[in-house]
Amino acid sequence: MEEQTPGANNPQNDDSTMVAWISQALKFGLVGISNTLVDWALYFALTRWLGLSTLPVLAKAISYGAGIINSYVWNKRWTFRSTESGPLSVVLFFIISLIALGLNAAVLHLGLNVFGTGEVVALITATGFTLLWNFLMSKWVVFRA
Repeated sequence: MEEQTPGANNPQNDDSTMVAWISQALKFGLVGISNTLVDWALYFALTRWLGLSTLPVLAKAISYGAGIINSYVWNKRWTFRSTESGPLSVVLFFIISLIALGLNAAVLHLGLNVFGTGEVVALITATGFTLLWNFLMSKWVVFRA
């Protein structure tokens, strides 16, 4: 009988890798929900109680930024358990987030104006595309998990 060595051809290794991917994807999704809650809560606080009711775009920029910071902290510590330190991971995360914003807008534009999908379909497609982009870039580039 051949001895099984650890590696890519080990079915047990494949199972643990799949479980890790699924776990990270679920955690990433939960962090995404918390990002939205931080974003919306801060936006409403800024525009309703903290004097930015006449500056909703500024309020949104601040609240969206808070959501990105929340995302970085929770994905680094909880989702990917990264030990990366220093400013490079922060800079990469923010660059990838800005690219994601552009990709989201581009996919939405394509859905609405090129492919003629309805607004909801275009929004779902853009969000799904961006979610996949952010997960893969966070996993492979920023936190290298």
